Amino acid sequence: MDSYVAVYVDGDCDLEAVRVAGESVLRARAPYRHHPEPVGDRDLEIEVLEDGEFEPRRVEFPDGFLCFRCKIEVEFASDVGDVNRVNFIGALLQHLWARTWSAVAVCDLRA
Repeated sequence: MDSYVAVYVDGDCDLEAVRVAGESVLRARAPYRHHPEPVGDRDLEIEVLEDGEFEPRRVEFPDGFLCFRCKIEVEFASDVGDVNRVNFIGALLQHLWARTWSAVAVCDLRA
């Protein structure tokens, strides 16, 4: 898994609400299922941006997420393992979905 992951978010939300949601997942720091060490704030950088491609009329699947309202950019430190990366992104997605927001994670896979 690449060290960079973008999470596109849309729904009844604004930039600040998405930022708070992302930070709350990071603060939870609960150990993940397959690894005892949680991902902490020194292990990644998170930035929440308004998506410049946002167009509500163009939000159609399968590629409509590219036009979502916000984008969370996550950059993991090189020493964070793939399992922890996947588990953190999974926890973030579940947290966003629990707020009834649409969210899609996008990254490059490496062989």
